[in-house]
Amino acid sequence: MNNIKVTTLSIVVFFLLLSSCDKASTTQQEETSNGLVARTDELVYNLNDGYVQVQFTIETTSDSTAWFFHCGERFITILNRLENDKWKDYNGWGWPCLDIYSQGIKPLTPDSIFTDFIQLTQAGNYRLSFLLNWDNNIYTWSDTLYSNEFSVQ
Repeated sequence: MNNIKVTTLSIVVFFLLLSSCDKASTTQQEETSNGLVARTDELVYNLNDGYVQVQFTIETTSDSTAWFFHCGERFITILNRLENDKWKDYNGWGWPCLDIYSQGIKPLTPDSIFTDFIQLTQAGNYRLSFLLNWDNNIYTWSDTLYSNEFSVQ
């Protein structure tokens, strides 16, 4: 009788471990919003010399143009950090934008790709978020695009 319990428990543990391995080996988790995808180039980053560079890509497969808030040539990137199982804005409303740079909204046309990077100095679980419009209205945003979750160690 005890052998049956041990065998059953061993089988359950084996399948739990197997299913967790499948999830861990996934190369990217992608969040989509109306044909937009934001993803980082890695899921796990290691701090070297006190910082890490996280490269990300925003890609559209939509037939519509998405309009992103920008500072210079860069889309405004809001960093979210996972704290107590809740996403919190880590850098407020994006990085500060100096007046020497142009500001406003910038189009990402159908079938386009935008690539950029951010640098982080603290360990944690993060994602990126981007405010956007589906028309060229500079005064409001109608959608938010989130990247995959990634970890900095």
